[in-house]
Amino acid sequence: MHNFRKILFSASILGLLLAIACTKLGPVPDFEYSYDFKPSLPEIDTTTLRSETINIVPGSIDVSGYSNFSSAITNPATASNYAAAVNSAFTAGQQAFWNGQTQASILALLQAGDANARAQVSAAISSFQSNGTLTSLVPTVIPGSGNLISNAGRISSRVHPFGGNSFLKFAQFFLVQDQELEDCRQAAIEAFNIAQTVIDDLLAQQLANIQTQFNNQSPLTEAQRPALESAAQSRHNTRLTNYLAIYNTADGNIATLFGAGDITIGERDLLNILNLAIYGVVVDASISLLSSELSLINTLIAQATTNLTNTRDSLIATSNTNYTNEQNRLIRLRDLTISKCHNQGGTNVS
Repeated sequence: MHNFRKILFSASILGLLLAIACTKLGPVPDFEYSYDFKPSLPEIDTTTLRSETINIVPGSIDVSGYSNFSSAITNPATASNYAAAVNSAFTAGQQAFWNGQTQASILALLQAGDANARAQVSAAISSFQSNGTLTSLVPTVIPGSGNLISNAGRISSRVHPFGGNSFLKFAQFFLVQDQELEDCRQAAIEAFNIAQTVIDDLLAQQLANIQTQFNNQSPLTEAQRPALESAAQSRHNTRLTNYLAIYNTADGNIATLFGAGDITIGERDLLNILNLAIYGVVVDASISLLSSELSLINTLIAQATTNLTNTRDSLIATSNTNYTNEQNRLIRLRDLTISKCHNQGGTNVS
């Protein structure tokens, strides 16, 4: 009986120890721990990384005053009035300059940017504006304008998040053993390392995708330049052709008036000065308009390039921020999992 009591007492102590041990949750002996932290990065949509279309709204020059002059001088009285206005509004120096030029020479001087020729054009405009008969000869210039048209959303090139299957094995609650604690801890570390590799690869893929998209789109901005500049030059050339036609019509009408004896030689010379001066004014206006449109094209190309670069940099920043946020989540999850290994055994962590 005494031995039985000792055996019963020992069994009770052992049972108590087992009960105590079982209330301390720990890893399972010989259990294969495996965790999946489900790493992922948000998609980076590169449809916003698109070269913008440069839109130019052409300027215009209203030369209706020149056309009206060209046709109006078929009337001798009107022609004489114009001649008198030139004699009144133009200084002797101005008259001498224009009298010494031809249509071809003034065109060449203005195209070359000759300072004196351009000064004479400015003086002629002032003379036109000072005389009521000549005021309407000043051309009205409407400058060109432009804007950038977004092409975002026409294509899509994305990097998708990691889509592996999630799995967890659950530890049961048995006696704590140091080796099992280490197995659990190492499983958590391994899961973290795998997840880290996944997001490293995703980040690298996203950054490469962004840069590739940028590299593909960048040349498209500059590639618009030739067509835009050619169109501006073509508009200028068309204007010059029209101005020459008006000049030639006026020149022919002046010659007809003089040949018919309707105007004097002095009036003829003054009308020729006026015809050439108006021609010089409208040609100079067209050259200036062309220059302003070419400058506008440069400005818009530069802005489009800047916008594309800023969009790329913004996408890169977003991708890096997403990566940092995910990495921090994985670190917290790793540490939490290791803590649970020590405190309550393998468990479902996510």
